[in-house]
Amino acid sequence: MLIKSAVDLVVEREVTLAKKEGRKPEYDSVYVRDELTGFLTAGYETTASTLNWGLKYLTAYPAVQSKLRAALRQAFTSHIGSNGQPHHEALAKIQVPYLEACVNEILRYNGSVAANTRKATVDTQILGYHIPKGTDVFFPVRFALSSINASILIY
Repeated sequence: MLIKSAVDLVVEREVTLAKKEGRKPEYDSVYVRDELTGFLTAGYETTASTLNWGLKYLTAYPAVQSKLRAALRQAFTSHIGSNGQPHHEALAKIQVPYLEACVNEILRYNGSVAANTRKATVDTQILGYHIPKGTDVFFPVRFALSSINASILIY
């Protein structure tokens, strides 16, 4: 699927999750609405912040930077225009899985939101506490991830 917008990304993830769970995609679910609301209410500052974190991590992990550079060069080498830059059509169409993995990891570790809320879909336990199905669970992302050593970033 060619991703052109945040909506495409959320739809693709719902389709993938539905396949994994053996169900039909639910495009009007609370999850999809929550994700789209997050995208729509996020502002330009979150994009700048995410780019800055990405640059920080790429400079801190030169092996990741080299691998990403190689993946980008391989993907776009045959699509370079006379100005030395990839054609905009190639940027929109060519998928670079390692780039997507890097972006997802940057967002996972330093996402643009401080917290998420999700509804438990089954009875479960979190840190030894019983969470009944249907309970809204508030997850302070930055607090939880700030305690994780940055050296375990998975690229």
